[in-house]
Amino acid sequence: MPWERRAHRVREYIEAMRALWAGDVVSYSGEFVNFHGAQSYPKPANGKRVPVWFGGESGPALRRVAEYGDGWIGFNLLPDEAAPKIKRIHELMKHNGRNPAEVELGVSPYGKPITRDDLKRYRDLGVEEVTLVLFDLPHTERDLVTRLEQMARDYVEPALKL
Repeated sequence: MPWERRAHRVREYIEAMRALWAGDVVSYSGEFVNFHGAQSYPKPANGKRVPVWFGGESGPALRRVAEYGDGWIGFNLLPDEAAPKIKRIHELMKHNGRNPAEVELGVSPYGKPITRDDLKRYRDLGVEEVTLVLFDLPHTERDLVTRLEQMARDYVEPALKL
């Protein structure tokens, strides 16, 4: 598959999967995917579709989110870095006739340290999920539990108060 066609392939795969998840007996004809009379079970719970999230901060990645994504995860971004990406997603969604509330937003500051105030700043940007990474894994289960409990005190408990 030529590198230039990868986005087209991904979009078609998602369309085909959404068709399978939504119908009982489904046919799909595209450039990369073709099937007739296919069935796929189990279906998504509660009759809803499986959400498709995209990562990435490039123009094409943000366009994919705005055109047909259900969620976006920004990686290695502090609130000030995430803000223009989120603003661009919202602009593109409006241009595509979509309500920005249709897309869930998440970020991972990854290795960048964040503060409790950053949680509020993420929230004010519309971010619903912050993924934290635990570096330098402890060597014992007890130390791991201690580190996770500290992360909960530092971030989960304050986030619940926002």
